[in-house]
Amino acid sequence: MADPTPSRLRVNGRPLSDHDIQRGLRLNITAGCMGMVWGTIVGGMPLTLFMKSIGASGVMIGLVATVGLVAMSLQVPAALLADRLPSRKMFWGWTVLPHRLLWFLPAVLPFLLGADSRWLAPAVVWVVAVSGILGQLGSASWWSWMADLVPEGQRASFWGKRHSIVSVSSLVVLLAVGYLLDAFPDPGSPRGTFLGFSLVFGLAAMMGSADVILHLWVPEPKPANPGDRMGVVARILKPFANRDFLWLTLAMGTWTFAMGVIGQFGLIYLSRELHLNYTNLSILAFSGMAGASLAGVMWGYVMDRVGARNFGAIMMMLAPLLNVAWFFLRAGNVPLPLPGLPSFEISQIMLVLVANSFFAGLIYSGVGLSQVSLLPALSPPEGRTLAMAAHWSMVGLIGALGPLAGGKMMDGLEAWKLSQGIHWSLPTGVPVSFIHVLLVINALLVWGVGVRLLLAVKHKAGEMAFRTALASLPFSNPVRTLSGIYNIYSMMSATSRGHRVDAVRRVGEDKMRIAVRDLIQQLDDPSTDVREAAASALGNIGSPDAVEALIRKMEDTNTDLAPQIARALRQAHSREAVDVLIRKLNDPDRETVTETARALGDIGDGRAREPLLRVLEHSQDAKVVSASSEALAQLGEMAALYEIIPRMKAVTNPVLKRSLAVAVGDLLGEPGGFYQVLVREQREPGREVDRLIGSIQDRLEENLNGDLKAAGRALRDKTTAIGEHVVSGRLRESMEGLFELAVGRAALRYGVKFGSDSEAFVETMIWNDTRFGLVVWCLDLLREPAADAGKSGSPDKTEILLGLYLLSKD
Repeated sequence: MADPTPSRLRVNGRPLSDHDIQRGLRLNITAGCMGMVWGTIVGGMPLTLFMKSIGASGVMIGLVATVGLVAMSLQVPAALLADRLPSRKMFWGWTVLPHRLLWFLPAVLPFLLGADSRWLAPAVVWVVAVSGILGQLGSASWWSWMADLVPEGQRASFWGKRHSIVSVSSLVVLLAVGYLLDAFPDPGSPRGTFLGFSLVFGLAAMMGSADVILHLWVPEPKPANPGDRMGVVARILKPFANRDFLWLTLAMGTWTFAMGVIGQFGLIYLSRELHLNYTNLSILAFSGMAGASLAGVMWGYVMDRVGARNFGAIMMMLAPLLNVAWFFLRAGNVPLPLPGLPSFEISQIMLVLVANSFFAGLIYSGVGLSQVSLLPALSPPEGRTLAMAAHWSMVGLIGALGPLAGGKMMDGLEAWKLSQGIHWSLPTGVPVSFIHVLLVINALLVWGVGVRLLLAVKHKAGEMAFRTALASLPFSNPVRTLSGIYNIYSMMSATSRGHRVDAVRRVGEDKMRIAVRDLIQQLDDPSTDVREAAASALGNIGSPDAVEALIRKMEDTNTDLAPQIARALRQAHSREAVDVLIRKLNDPDRETVTETARALGDIGDGRAREPLLRVLEHSQDAKVVSASSEALAQLGEMAALYEIIPRMKAVTNPVLKRSLAVAVGDLLGEPGGFYQVLVREQREPGREVDRLIGSIQDRLEENLNGDLKAAGRALRDKTTAIGEHVVSGRLRESMEGLFELAVGRAALRYGVKFGSDSEAFVETMIWNDTRFGLVVWCLDLLREPAADAGKSGSPDKTEILLGLYLLSKD
């Protein structure tokens, strides 16, 4: 057996099996759930509300976020040090454990320093700063460690799965935190206490430490040689020589800056100006984390299909649209009826913001997952720790200015409003505030800079172009998008044939192009039902890659799906399929030929005319004749009439006769017109006969003047007589009357007289007016007795209706 490759060795040189890797990834997720409790508390709502409760200024609140982002710059020296150490894991543990333990301090500082913001606020900033320094010292080591541990083909799916699972712990802790903080009087009130915040920060410190300890059992792969021959500065700058790495770093720096501008200041606005309590704010955070949890389940799959770069850019484009909700908040309650439950009212502000937070969780998480998927791929394997450190440092330094700028603008705008005595309100009645300005600035930064920079990253070979990726996801309908992705998961996870068939059909109905790759796999499913449903779904989606897959499958001589694929290509309506469909017209299977003819008719490509005419001329199969006739009618091929009309006259099958009559009506009348006549006459016998007689007489009115008046009146009388013949069941006399009426109109309009030779008369009429000449020929043929002795010599109702319809269109 060959020796294990370096990527399959532990840091101590021992082999690292796939089983060990998967076990380590599961441990990582478990530990991450604990770490997420810590991150939710110290990086989210509780810390912001704590600073607000002690009366900290906007600048001081912004500084809390800024010092943490500035600390990210320490990842570079830490990475240089970690590259020289025997274990990234141990270095990470010794730096991150005290980083987490430091959060016991905010739990006790209020009792040591009191609630005076002049002392307590700077002390908290110092705790955040020192903790941030220690955390960032180990951050690059952790990311590099995970980049080596997670198999390359599983990156998007692993990070998506991990994100979803660890987010669940946030859902629980957010509700608990809101309830716990509201259980104690607000520290800013006369009888307030910091005990609620102390319990919350103490819980964060304990769970964060447990995260670090559990990580000790996660294996560490041996890293690639960092390449020490270059100098320190050259090593730091090396990854930025890759333009894609640089554009990603600048894009995420802009995103972090833009998010920092609004950041925690939305919580300040909701708490201070809209008077939401801690429980309400926890519910909003819970909704956001619920969206984030769902995002992890979905986005890993989506990124694998459309590409992480495309996906990140789409998420960035959507993010600022969520800002619009803040401009439509309205005071008051709205009824919320729920099935089976008594109706109750809910705050309109909460209703809008809960929905907004949910989609924000989905979208913001998508940007983050795109980043963690792209970064390892764009970082060089040699010196990956330092490359990632350089990325996060640059992102942190750019982003660090965002919260500081947001806090400065908050203080400045509020002071300006106060000094000017301004009390503006939105049309909804909600006061205009600093947050509305910050939201506009956020949108301009993301759309104007962030998206452009991310799209500058080149998409990988074989990856969708951005416009294609954008079209693949119907984000104009978020509910449909979520439903579509859920159906894809159902399709891939279903073990029952019936469940898989249902899921495949729903995926086709959703027209989710990202599912094409998985639907192609279903074309080889053991179940015929699944294979047929997959072909139909691909046709319903109809994208170029779906059509290409269907064409390849139809060309496979071993496939049993030719009729179903022809039907699917008919749905796709792609001219790319015409050549393979034309070849299939020679297939010995009648079902294949029938569906192929129908597909060619619907696609409407003129290349199919001659092949379809040959099929019609040589086939005796009623179903094939009907399908090819209909297809030729759709293509407007008048030459088909010379085959269709004689067959219609000779056929004894009433269904086939009506089908051929519809094809004649489509060619000589309006597409679909004669079909409507048949349906209406079947529903209400006699109605269409009267209407068509009336229509013919109206057209004759145009010629009732001068020398033609008498002739026109005679034709009107003949038309009336035809109607009476039809009503009395004298169909032979009716058909003779129709032919005579056509002859009279020919004389009236073209001056062509009918002698005893109908063939010569028809040829003359075709020379003068091709369409009307063909109508006359049709009527002449239909009035002749059938050559088949087994058929009645009289025409039937379908033929009479067709004659009336054709003359009504002249």
